[in-house]
Amino acid sequence: MSVGVRRSKSLLCAKGTTKSGNTGRKSTKERCRSLKRNIPSKLTPHQQQALFTSWKSLRPIIHMLMRKILNNLEEEMPKVKQIFCKTAVLDAFNRESTTSEKQGTLDEHVKLMIEFFDDLINNLQDEESVSNKIKNIGQCHAVISNSSFSSNIWEKLGEITMECFSKQDVVQKTREAGKAWRILIAWVTDELRCGFDDQTRFKNR
Repeated sequence: MSVGVRRSKSLLCAKGTTKSGNTGRKSTKERCRSLKRNIPSKLTPHQQQALFTSWKSLRPIIHMLMRKILNNLEEEMPKVKQIFCKTAVLDAFNRESTTSEKQGTLDEHVKLMIEFFDDLINNLQDEESVSNKIKNIGQCHAVISNSSFSSNIWEKLGEITMECFSKQDVVQKTREAGKAWRILIAWVTDELRCGFDDQTRFKNR
């Protein structure tokens, strides 16, 4: 799967095309409606099992993997590094900072991403609840849209996450595992972006 794809939906399709072969950009609402084909309920029982098994096997290295994902995101999106650095500086000067204030640092994001995927893999059957949680994460990030945080960051995060997971031996071990992670990460990326875009539009009214 090539890196540099501009839309998370194209993590599953060729760049600039949809499964029907049409080209051109879609609005956020159209993109959100089109997610029905990518939702976890479309995963086969074998793919769901492959997700669970491969995630369990990744646990010993998951902290390192998540940090690599965020470090790569910082390298490709300098504004992300600026946001993390700004948050880390504020946290350093506020030793009595609350947990919610610390959640903006890179280290906290590593922990949060691990917790996020843990919850996601263990609750795939409760799709509606998981979808709402993912969109809520996207919505929460709309408050920093004035700090150069844009929806393109979600797209890049999805691409990097896809690339890093796909390179792992436990994911490459079976064809179903690779398919399952592509479907899941593409869906998560789109849900994050939809939540972010919806809240950003609401905030800017």
